[in-house]
Amino acid sequence: MTNIFKFSTVVAAIFIAQGCTQGPDIGKIDDSSMRYLGSSKVDIYTLDSSAIEDWAEAKADFKQRMEEVTGTKDLSDAKAFVEAVDDLIDEMDLADLVDDVKPFNLVEAKAKLKATYQAQLDNELAQLAASKAEKDSFLPTYNESFAAFEKGRSDIESFKSQRVALNDAFQLAKTEAIKSLADVGVDSTGNISKRLGNDRFYNTYSYNFTEALKDKTCRDLDRNAGNKPNAIYYSDARITDDKSELVCTKITFPSSYASDNAQNQKLKEPQINAIKLALNKAQSYLRDGNQLIKQSNSYYQDHPQIADLHNRYQRNDRRMLESLETKVKWAQDAVDRVIIPSDEKIANEVAFEHMRTLNLYSEFHYNNILLNQLDYVSTVSADGRFKLDNSEKFNLLIARPERKINQKAAYKIIRLAEFDDKALVTIGLNDILTSKEFQTITL
Repeated sequence: MTNIFKFSTVVAAIFIAQGCTQGPDIGKIDDSSMRYLGSSKVDIYTLDSSAIEDWAEAKADFKQRMEEVTGTKDLSDAKAFVEAVDDLIDEMDLADLVDDVKPFNLVEAKAKLKATYQAQLDNELAQLAASKAEKDSFLPTYNESFAAFEKGRSDIESFKSQRVALNDAFQLAKTEAIKSLADVGVDSTGNISKRLGNDRFYNTYSYNFTEALKDKTCRDLDRNAGNKPNAIYYSDARITDDKSELVCTKITFPSSYASDNAQNQKLKEPQINAIKLALNKAQSYLRDGNQLIKQSNSYYQDHPQIADLHNRYQRNDRRMLESLETKVKWAQDAVDRVIIPSDEKIANEVAFEHMRTLNLYSEFHYNNILLNQLDYVSTVSADGRFKLDNSEKFNLLIARPERKINQKAAYKIIRLAEFDDKALVTIGLNDILTSKEFQTITL
């Protein structure tokens, strides 16, 4: 017997031929073959050539009529199609032979399928509603941390923008001061211009503030101012808000050579005012700009509540909202994929589904066509023994699994004339035949 023959998936039909009327009337399947039968039901029948021929003819006729129905592509009249299927099912006696085959009602089947689609849609809509509700319930938590995150980012960006603005004002004032030199004939490439254009020559410093300094200028406070009256220029004196310091900024031009002094003495009030403005802007940029950097760097230390919410947004809330939004999107996609077909399409779908019954039980029906033409003799017992009808030349042994869907058959022919001198017919399953092979066999 070949290894591909498995009784768990096929129905095995074994025909046994008995060759004399006085031969043995008891048979037995050898032990090794019995192991392959499993839970299959095995019966014995008598057999003659006409039965095989009649069965092959009846099988071909039914198969042709079934293919004419199942090959239908146009289901504009689903009712007529169902009736044609029902006629074949009635001919197969499936309602009597198979428990799960019930009379078919097109109206009920359509309603049931439509309800299935609707239930699927309702389920997906419920999932969508639940996902949206979950997202909505989380939004207040998210909005709180996101607002803090945005405020922190905005405030720090504001510090940066303010510092940029201070620097821009300083650079513009420097440029204007340098441009004003040309009005009094000061060389635009000389030492005065070079120092005005270089930030490192703007020296900002401070004094501990007291009321005695309240009306003092930066020049008044600089001990070196009298030594170089035309070479050192000062910003306005600035008292800090907390009155802890008085801040000044100065710039010193070269005065060691007569040529330098000659250039310095050319400076008039407009130039001196322009230089003073540049010094005031330098003081704001250098002093306030540094303070802005400190504020930016220590922002989250100075605002711990914003820091906590900022971190929560970064570490949890942002990802949680993304996850919930993805969940909502998937739920919406699932809803969009559920399309309730039109009544016509539903009718076609249930009609085709009904047609599957023919395909599922066709082999089971072909087996029954054959068995209805044969005379039953016995059933093989658990030990492999069975009764033979030795009044006929040929007997049939057919093994079938319990399931009826896609029930295949396999056959074996035994001629009793080969065992006329034995009391017991012992057979194996090494020469088993398929349904196609059996229907062309010659006895």
